[in-house]
Amino acid sequence: MVIYADVLFLLNTVTDYFLIKLSGVIANRNATFLRLGLSAVIGGISSFYIFIPKVSLFIDVPLKILLCTILVFIAYGFEDLKTFIKLSGSLFSITLLLGGIVSALVFYLKPDNVYINNNVSYIDIDPLIFVLSGVLYYFVAMIFKHLTEKSGEFAKECKVNLFIRNTEFSLTGLIDTGNSLIDLFGSGEIIITERDTLEKIKSMLDEGERMRRFRTVPVKTVTGNAVLDGVRIDRAILELKDDKKTLINPIIVASNTGIKDGFGAIINPRSII
Repeated sequence: MVIYADVLFLLNTVTDYFLIKLSGVIANRNATFLRLGLSAVIGGISSFYIFIPKVSLFIDVPLKILLCTILVFIAYGFEDLKTFIKLSGSLFSITLLLGGIVSALVFYLKPDNVYINNNVSYIDIDPLIFVLSGVLYYFVAMIFKHLTEKSGEFAKECKVNLFIRNTEFSLTGLIDTGNSLIDLFGSGEIIITERDTLEKIKSMLDEGERMRRFRTVPVKTVTGNAVLDGVRIDRAILELKDDKKTLINPIIVASNTGIKDGFGAIINPRSII
């Protein structure tokens, strides 16, 4: 089979993008499009490993683990060892799973348009079909994750620090199922605040940046469907008694009814898992 390096690079870059992003969804971590894209490009370059003569499994597995840690570091940085291991393990596991699915299909169906070497696959199909398959795999896995994930502790107080530009907002947050909002594209957590907090954040932005950061979040209420206006900030830090979580580019939306009991924000429990 003739393997075209440009097609190999393109297909694996796109596939790696969704796999790296999915590892963040599993670990409840977010990354910017630029960092995800750079990580995916490195992953695409690593697919040229297919041209190297077959290596021993004892060499191949450590190399794949090392590659996963490099891709995770590029995309998500290093927050703490536990999170880094979770991200790297998630990426290695879903990559292994996808490779196993492809290998099983090749073994049983014996197609003529698939070549595998050093656990790197080259599929001679329409690139659009391949890319769409990767997108479908990502969304199916993300839906499965949302359906099966365990919720964190509910009704628990935490400290919330919101960062935008060079300004920090400190709030007292409540981790509660009262916030079950999710970003449909899986690119950021959603934090509910009081209206005045959102307005203060908006007032710091010029018109162009306000438009760039503006987001709408569809929600279901007892009275029907509604849409909340929101703003994507730079990051948020959630501080619990024995843990700290950093959310990259979360979306801040305002409660239509206000937040009771003196809290300034409501946090989705999945944000602390």
